[in-house]
Amino acid sequence: MRTIFLSILFFLNYSVAISQNSVNNNHVVLIFDSYTKGNSVAESGIYYSKANDFRTDFVYPKNSKDTVLVNEIESKMILTHVFDLGLNYVYEFQKGDTVKFDYKNGLPRVSLLNKRTVLKYDLNFEDDFKSINRPSEPFVFSMVNKRPRTKEENLIYEKELSDYFVARDNKLDELLDSKLISLSIYTVHKARNRFLRINLNKANFAFASVPESDLIHDNLLSVKTYKYFLENYIIEKYNVRKLNDFDYDAKQAFDASFSDSKLSYKTKEYLLFSFLNAIANSKDKDAFSSYFEKFKVFEKGTELSQLIKDSYLLDLDALKNETNQTVLLDENKRKTTLDNLIAKHKGKLVYVDFWASWCAPCRASFPYSHKLQKELNAKDVVFLYLSTDDNFEAWKKANAKENLAAGDSFYLLNTKASEFIQKLNLKSIPRYVLFDKEGKLVNANAFGPKEEKCKTELLHLLNK
Repeated sequence: MRTIFLSILFFLNYSVAISQNSVNNNHVVLIFDSYTKGNSVAESGIYYSKANDFRTDFVYPKNSKDTVLVNEIESKMILTHVFDLGLNYVYEFQKGDTVKFDYKNGLPRVSLLNKRTVLKYDLNFEDDFKSINRPSEPFVFSMVNKRPRTKEENLIYEKELSDYFVARDNKLDELLDSKLISLSIYTVHKARNRFLRINLNKANFAFASVPESDLIHDNLLSVKTYKYFLENYIIEKYNVRKLNDFDYDAKQAFDASFSDSKLSYKTKEYLLFSFLNAIANSKDKDAFSSYFEKFKVFEKGTELSQLIKDSYLLDLDALKNETNQTVLLDENKRKTTLDNLIAKHKGKLVYVDFWASWCAPCRASFPYSHKLQKELNAKDVVFLYLSTDDNFEAWKKANAKENLAAGDSFYLLNTKASEFIQKLNLKSIPRYVLFDKEGKLVNANAFGPKEEKCKTELLHLLNK
């Protein structure tokens, strides 16, 4: 009993100390009590943007009771907790806030531990009004039902979706009139509704006649639906060429954004930054270099340009063309090679997992990989995780979220040039390869960790 009492007392004192400290500092403290991950198989997690900033950062609670400090909050932040398909919880926090997330009922609910005046529905609007049901989006419906909606079902869906947006807007208006929700969080939720509705119905929306007032909302750049609206505006108004089912001509979109006079500086900056990243991921190296120069001229600063340089490792272009070695980087950009790691672990089996942050099947296999490592505990097997990401920063974020050990996870720098990678014919991931205790490649197409045959092969080689 004394131990429990002391634990509770420590937690309360710790929370109060953090709360008092946060009042005088530009950060927000996030305390996760009984943290529960959502069930989403699409984009999931907890991410935030600072006020008037379009960049997104993720928060990765490590366990069911974790505390995370978000630094450099000058005024406010918008945090989104993606808990399930189509179920996003959105919050606005201020610098100095100490926020407690409670999952006792299975879904996130927040409270403030610091003393700040909030209105009744400022913090938990999504939870308090989840009775306003949003119908499943087409891709969610298809995933759940293994088929698209019929024509008749689509008509019902469109009516339900319209009713949903009207109900939310009416509820928000009612709460604002009754002084039960603050204007700032009201504005965020209204913008989410409005621009989501436009994005979902973009084929029937007149983007060519969008008023300038809709293109200069710098204060909404932390709202994802508004950022998608801006992208759709450029793509639809300027008839940007579609390359495939998912991609548009990012060079054409960049040029259109650059020349559009209706955009504010910040909204244009977002679009140029977004389309520049798309150009980088298109693997058109010459185009990326020239468009990066255009972006630097526009920005007239260094922060975003430096972020681009860091993300795509522009200072390491020479190493990207290395052919004789497979060059790897750790999170601090310290270099090593696959040969060095194989030699380092001589006398052990080395199981290599090629993956990327955007590859859902790759990341879905990690729990099985971790389970297999535990089952082979004390055995002479090393698991290496090599990322083929184009974006170094994206890899770092995914690496942190997946909690991969620093000494076992690396960024593959010269995927295109490495002779070893070319011989592997690494055209799809996940891909697994296996080296024996002498460092010899014994299986260039090894079984995945989910398969029982993987463990059987590892044990067979261990006993040879």
